[in-house]
Amino acid sequence: MRKYLIVAVVAIPAFMGNLDATVVAVAFPTLVSEFGSSLVLAGWVMSVYTLVSIGAIPVASRLSDTHGRKSTFVVSLALFTVGSFLCAVAPSIGWLIFFRAIQAAGGGAFLSVATGITSDMFSASRQRLIGLIVSIANFGSVAGPNIGGVMVAHLGWRSIFWVNVPIGIVALILCLWLIKADVRKAIHSEVDLPGIGLLMGFVSALMISFTLVGHDYGVPLFVVPLTIMFGLLLLVLFIYRCKRRPGGLISPEVLSGRPFMAANLFNFVYGTCSQSGVLSLVPLYAVSVYGMTVIESGLVVTPRSLGLIAASVVASLFILKWGYRRPLVAGTLGSAFGFAALALEPGGISLGAAWISPAILVMLLSLVVGIGAGVVIPASTNACIDLMPDKVASIVGFRQLVARIGGSFAIAVSTLVLQSGADMARGFTWVFMGASALLLLSIAAAFVMPAGPGRQT
Repeated sequence: MRKYLIVAVVAIPAFMGNLDATVVAVAFPTLVSEFGSSLVLAGWVMSVYTLVSIGAIPVASRLSDTHGRKSTFVVSLALFTVGSFLCAVAPSIGWLIFFRAIQAAGGGAFLSVATGITSDMFSASRQRLIGLIVSIANFGSVAGPNIGGVMVAHLGWRSIFWVNVPIGIVALILCLWLIKADVRKAIHSEVDLPGIGLLMGFVSALMISFTLVGHDYGVPLFVVPLTIMFGLLLLVLFIYRCKRRPGGLISPEVLSGRPFMAANLFNFVYGTCSQSGVLSLVPLYAVSVYGMTVIESGLVVTPRSLGLIAASVVASLFILKWGYRRPLVAGTLGSAFGFAALALEPGGISLGAAWISPAILVMLLSLVVGIGAGVVIPASTNACIDLMPDKVASIVGFRQLVARIGGSFAIAVSTLVLQSGADMARGFTWVFMGASALLLLSIAAAFVMPAGPGRQT
C-alpha cells in the first residue's frame, strides 16, 4: 500500500505539470479580452511555459542525480505551487507571463525526478511503476484542454491555477512524510548556466523565426534565415560544451553512440506527433474541416485520451513479457495508420459510410492514434533508461526534453503549412500524412534501441 501511495504522490504532480502546459490554450481568448492584451503578448503566456520547462528539465535531472531526488522534488513542487498561486492572482498580462515562468521552473522538473525516486525505491518493479508514472503524466497533456474548457466556462480562467494550490500543498506534505531522505551524499556539481542559456537560446531562436515567417511584422526577409542560423549555431555550441564537460548539463553519453542517437531520434519524432505536437491540432481539424462546434471538437479528442491511458497501463503491466521492441513497432504502426486515415478523409478519399457521422469517424481515428501512443510510452521510456540505468533522471529528463522540442517544431511547421494554403482540408492532408510518414521512418530507430529488459540491440 505504501508503495502505491508514494507512486501517487510523485505521479500526481507530474500529471499537473504536464496538464498546465496545455490547459491555458482554452483560456487564451479570455485572457486577451480581460487584460486588453495583444495576441502576440498573450501568446507568451503559453510559450513561456514550454520555454522555461525545456531549461528546467535538464537542470532538475542533473540536480536529482547529484544532490538527491527528494530535495530536488520538494523544491520543484514548492516552485510550482507558489507559481500557480501567483498566476491565479496576477493583476496584468505581464505579471502573468512572469509568474508562469516560475510555475514552469517547477512543473518542468516533475517527471524526470519522479522516475528517479521510483527507480531508487522500487528497483525490483521499476519498469512497471515508471511506465505507470510516465503514462499518467502524459495523460495530463492530453486532458488539459478538456479539463480546462470546463473550468474556464464555469469557474473562470483563474480557476485553472487555483486548483493547483491545494493539490500542491497536500503533495508537498505527503512527499516530506513518505519519501525517504536521500541516501546518497550530495555531490558538488555546479549548475551549467551557460549550457542552459545556449539550449534555451536555440529553442527561442527557432520559435521566433517561425513566428516571423507566419506573421507579417514588417521585418526584412533576411532576418528569418539569420535567426535560424543563429539558433543552429547555439545548438552546435551547446552540444560541443556538453561533450567537453563530463559534469555538464547533459551527460556526453546521451549525445553519442548509436543506441542513444536512435533513442533521441525516436523520441523527437514521437514528440512531433504527440499531444504536444500534431495531435493538438485535431480540434482545429474537426472545426475547420467538418464544421463542428467547439464543444464537439473537444469531445472528439476524448477517445484519444482514454485510449492513451488505457493502453499505457496495459503496456506497463506486460512490459517484462513483451519487451520493448514489439510495443515500439506495434504502437508506432497503429499511430501511423491513424494519422494516414485522418489525412485521406479530407483529401477526398472518404473512409466513412452513410451510417457513420464525421464526428464518430474522427473519434475512432483519434482512439487509434491514442492507443498507439499509449503502447509506445512505457517501452520507449524504459528502453532509454536501460541504456544508462544509473542516471535515470537524466535519461528521462533528456527524453522529455527532446520530445517537447519535437512538439514545438511540429506546431510551428504545421501551422505554417495550414496558413500557406487556401484550402484548410488540403493543408491537414499534408500535415497528417507527414506525421504518418515520420512515424513509419522512426521504426528503424526502434531496432537500434534495447530489445527488452536486460537485452541490448
